[in-house]
This record gives sequence, C-alpha cells and structure tokens, in this order.
Amino acid sequence: MARSKITIMGAGNVGREAAVWCAVKELGDIVLWNRTKATALGSAYDIMEAAPIIGFDAEVKGTNNIKDTKKSDVIVFTAGVPRKAGQTREQLVTTNAQVIYPLVKKVARLSPHAIIIMVTNPLDAMTYLAYKASNFPSSRVLGLAGVLDSSRFSSFVAKALKVSVKEVEALTLGSHGESMVPLSRFATVIGIPVSDLLSAKKLKKIEEHTKKAGEEIVRLLGTNASISTGAVAAKMVEAIIHNEKSLLPCSAYLHGQYGIHDLYLGVPIILGAQGVEQIIELKLTATEHTKFQKAAASIRQLTLLAKKAIHKT
Repeated sequence: MARSKITIMGAGNVGREAAVWCAVKELGDIVLWNRTKATALGSAYDIMEAAPIIGFDAEVKGTNNIKDTKKSDVIVFTAGVPRKAGQTREQLVTTNAQVIYPLVKKVARLSPHAIIIMVTNPLDAMTYLAYKASNFPSSRVLGLAGVLDSSRFSSFVAKALKVSVKEVEALTLGSHGESMVPLSRFATVIGIPVSDLLSAKKLKKIEEHTKKAGEEIVRLLGTNASISTGAVAAKMVEAIIHNEKSLLPCSAYLHGQYGIHDLYLGVPIILGAQGVEQIIELKLTATEHTKFQKAAASIRQLTLLAKKAIHKT
C-alpha cells in the first residue's frame, strides 16, 4: 500500500519541526519545500540521518521545485516571514499575504484533492486567503489555531496543579492571537472542573498567560515557537491521514455557525480524512459570546487587510 504524501511548504524552524514529527510518527513520505534549495536539502538530510536512531522509515525529500509537491494528500503551510520580538501577528499580514496567496495557487493546481493546513501567521487571515486561492471546498482548508493554544492552556493548568498533562483537557476559541477566548469552564482534570481545583484569580492568570504565550516565546527566542507548533501540525496531519475523527479546536470557515458568516475563526471541529467533517457549536455564556464576537471582529479586519494586500500583487 502506497504511503500518504505530505508536503510542508517552508523549511524554516516550524517547517523542520513539523517534518520531524510527521516522520517520527511515520504518517507518510514528506516533501519539504523551500525557496532556498540548500535549506530544504540540508533539513531533509538532517532528519533522514536521524531515522536509524529513532527508527522510522518515512522518506523526507528536500526541494525548491514546486512540481515535487504534485499529488500531495496533505499540504502544511509554514512559509512566510516569522514574527519578530515586539511585532504582533497583525503587523505581518501584508507581507505574508503576498507570499501565501500565489504559493497556494500553485500547489493547489498540482494537488487538487489535497487538504491544506495553514500555520503561517496571522493564522486566521492566511487560512482565509488559502481558501480563496485554492478554490477548494472550505472543508479542505483549515488553520492550526486552537490546538496549540489549548495545549498551552493545558500545560499551564497541569503545572499549577502539579498533575500530569495527560489528565488535563482545555479549550480555547476565537483567534490565534491576543483576542483568543480561553474557555475555563470546559477545562477539566480527569473530568473534574478546573474551577473546582483552582481559585478564580489563579485561573484568570492562567487564561492571560495562555493569550500571551506565543508572544512570550517570541520575546525570549526572537522568533516563533517551533517545537510545539510543529508537533501540533503533525497532530492535525495524523487526524487526517488516519481518519481519526478527532475533536480539535481549529481555524475553520464559518457559514452561519455562531452567527458568523464568511470568516475563518477558531472553533471545535471533527477532523478526519475529509478535512473539517463537522463544526461543533457550543452554547456560550453571554460573556463568552461577547468575547467571541470581539475576536471575530478583529479577525474580519485583518482578513480585509489581507485581501487588500493580494490585490496589490
């Protein structure tokens, strides 16, 4: 049986980590594309030379030839300019829109049946551009978003309670950015509500830390988080390749859900072989609804900026 083909667009820090995790999990053979051929080749060689140590048989091919991405099953976009210290995701929109839009057009023509996972920031706006550029059904274009934010939320809860991260479940909605909405009332430890285990003050502090976690890493490292982001990208690829029907918070196209139309925003979805197979509508409290709508308004503005940017190209 032929292996699945996974293309990762961009061999920078995040792209390399995504390729490593996909290879270790043996999700399929991987094409690691980069504009600079040496970067793509060097990264691919580095990963493959670890295969005997870790014990995986997936092949990783480095290339700068877009034709090598042909007939991919899943395409992960990490290409673009990474966020720098002191820079918001919003400030990236014009530059990355002009990178992402033409690239998506090219790979979509070569892999008309693929599922696209967007990782490039600003995430929700770039996912919308990928949807428009590819001309794919919205179910086959989604963004990384809340899986990473929820993972951060879970890790901070586990640390505060001194429990295993394996026992914590947490959820965020809204944007992958400063206007995200951590939903503390859905956070649990082996089914016990976190609100029963932590004070409201402590929980609020964790929520704020979750919102700023990406910014914190950028400030400390001078660039985006890569290990956790790559791991999350691989988790999403795994859900698709193995048809897991996983319930994950991702950036998905809303066409009426939560009262929002024509926008990509972080919501819980069922992710499987067909991509976004269902969008789960949660019953939000009045406060959560207000925050969610605020996030939507922020992302809509950003998406409009992205649309303007591609018309200048």
